[in-house]
Amino acid sequence: MKKITIAITAELCSVLGITDSATDMDVVTAIKKVTDQNTALKATETKLSSEKVALEDKIKELETSDVKKEVKTLLDEALKAKKLTVEVRNSLENDYAENPKSLKKLLDAMPAYASVVGQINEQNKTASDEFVKMSWDELAKADKLAKLKEVDPKMFAEKYEAKFGKKLPE
Repeated sequence: MKKITIAITAELCSVLGITDSATDMDVVTAIKKVTDQNTALKATETKLSSEKVALEDKIKELETSDVKKEVKTLLDEALKAKKLTVEVRNSLENDYAENPKSLKKLLDAMPAYASVVGQINEQNKTASDEFVKMSWDELAKADKLAKLKEVDPKMFAEKYEAKFGKKLPE
């Protein structure tokens, strides 16, 4: 073995944790201890780095899961409120999979679907309810006979028969 002579300064003694009266064997042991600590620190660093990556991946997974849940909830509520169809819901779910804030703005701006036929029937029902209470003469005076005939031809025929004592000619 080759022998190397090194001058050990007070600073090096401090770093190695030895006194200035240390033997060669004490210096070798101190250097080995520092080397072992360095190896252990590198292993710990590698382990912690791997754990950090795994935790970052888990955070991303949880964030993605939360965003998906939020998007699904928004779309399910909009579907229930009849703001969109199943096909539109599925399309929006793909388009806004990572953007629930914009999806919420869009859905909030959308009115609920109202059937045109349903609206007409509701208007006709309201008009029919009004016409039930009125006699033929009151309807004629209020100029509502044409509207009654359009909205409820059966009631028009009944009022005609009640007024004139005969069925409405067809």
